[in-house]
Amino acid sequence: YQWSGTEAEESDAPVHNVTVKGLNGEVYHIQSPEDRYILFEAEEQGMDLPQACRMGCCTQCTVKVTSGTLHQPQGLGISAGLKEKGYGLLCVGYALSDLEVELQDPDEAYDIQFGGAFDQLATDKDGNAIERDDFALELADMDE
Repeated sequence: YQWSGTEAEESDAPVHNVTVKGLNGEVYHIQSPEDRYILFEAEEQGMDLPQACRMGCCTQCTVKVTSGTLHQPQGLGISAGLKEKGYGLLCVGYALSDLEVELQDPDEAYDIQFGGAFDQLATDKDGNAIERDDFALELADMDE
């Protein structure tokens, strides 16, 4: 797979029809090669789909697959369990067939993905559930 974040180059990969149904009834039709992220192909074709991190870490571009095959080898924003239930992220997803997906409310997707863990942390009476991560703090400081 080629990194999908730069200007599109010609690809010899098979191209699939991707239909994205929006939250407000809008429908987007994207031609997406198997070796390019769907979100970036949509942008190359002039579409403005929800996104934030563009790295598979948030839930802004969460979709639910209604037909077809979405390949998503990366993406921290969606667990393996949610992938098995048909959820995916457009920013790190590849179409391996013609594909139909429905955009999901990002807050609901975030709650499905992370809500249970945060509930558990919030009710941990011993206070041992959260482990300090100095590396993550350093990365966050560099981002400011």
